[in-house]
Amino acid sequence: MKKHLSVLCAMLFMALCVHAVDIKPQKGTLSKVSPVLVEKFEGTMTLQDGSEKDIEGIAFYFEISKINKKSKYFTLSELRDFFIDGKSYAQMTKESLGTDIEPDTEITDSSRLLAEEPELKKRIKDKKNGIVMKTLIYGAALPESGTVRVAVHVGWDSELEEFDFEFDIGDL
Repeated sequence: MKKHLSVLCAMLFMALCVHAVDIKPQKGTLSKVSPVLVEKFEGTMTLQDGSEKDIEGIAFYFEISKINKKSKYFTLSELRDFFIDGKSYAQMTKESLGTDIEPDTEITDSSRLLAEEPELKKRIKDKKNGIVMKTLIYGAALPESGTVRVAVHVGWDSELEEFDFEFDIGDL
């Protein structure tokens, strides 16, 4: 499956605004994870046969701060899926579109993100040393209602912690 990522990303950045679901930050023993932006988006994909398919998805921006300043190396397990009312969105996509779609993840520092997306200035806490994980997970049409659960696995120096976030998809 061939993706029109440049079109998708352009549509995403045009559609994104500072409005987002209000999800509280979580603090573990290694990290603090703060949702910066969680937003629904739409786009199209070109399939291998040349036909186009409408897709939907959710953009997740999480700011990650280390608790212990002596920690050196950021560690993560890539965010690849979320659940709606207990059902895997990746599985929903496979059933609906007949294929797997890989998520897009970018890790960036907060100062670079703010240079690219200054409208997020009020949402980023550590403007100089923060790390932001931007993940786009897309595919099947999203339901109008349901509880979304997303698990973020991040940490430092090869140790991971899990941070679970929930919100109502109808709030997007």
